[in-house]
Amino acid sequence: MKIVDVIIPTLGKVSPKSHPFICFENLHHIPWPYYLHVITGGKTWAEAINIGLKQTSGNDVILLDDDVFINDKTFSLINEYYDKADIFGFKLLFPDKKVQHAGGIVRQEGVGHIGWKSNDDGSYDKPMYVCHVTTSCIYIKRPVIDKLLGMSIMPGQQMEDVDFNFRAMKEGFKILYLPSPAIHMESATKRFFLIFKKTFHAHIWI
Repeated sequence: MKIVDVIIPTLGKVSPKSHPFICFENLHHIPWPYYLHVITGGKTWAEAINIGLKQTSGNDVILLDDDVFINDKTFSLINEYYDKADIFGFKLLFPDKKVQHAGGIVRQEGVGHIGWKSNDDGSYDKPMYVCHVTTSCIYIKRPVIDKLLGMSIMPGQQMEDVDFNFRAMKEGFKILYLPSPAIHMESATKRFFLIFKKTFHAHIWI
């Protein structure tokens, strides 16, 4: 029987028992038996994720931010497309149902989310291979974990997931965006580390 490891980093913000997002009403939508790793340690998301990865035991891994609400549709396409890729990302919507993430691209001015702040009008309803997907909600096959050995620890907290995806691509792994949705409670007005993103883009691609 397939079992997955689910890692939820919280950075010690609250007790796992009282955290409003970590609840059975959210996690019961995962369609496979799972081991849950709620990580309160680590100074950054990357450190917390690496702590969680060390606790896993040979299974595929789901990473979930503590402010992501999944539903019955979120992981519904994994089995159908399992042999098509090694890393799977999903459509993330803001609470107002505008698109936060429909896969990621690399542009001349840097990296970015496909569909950012646009209406969920069907434009992003087809699976597609992309440059990166956010680790806010991601399914990673075990061979990727075994090869990359976790996240790189970087000075900014907005690019470790992009770096992870780029490292995976360099090793020949495929990244697939799936249009099955989840709700991300992240603010649509959140400021990103734009200077760091441009520096990272130049370092990796130029």
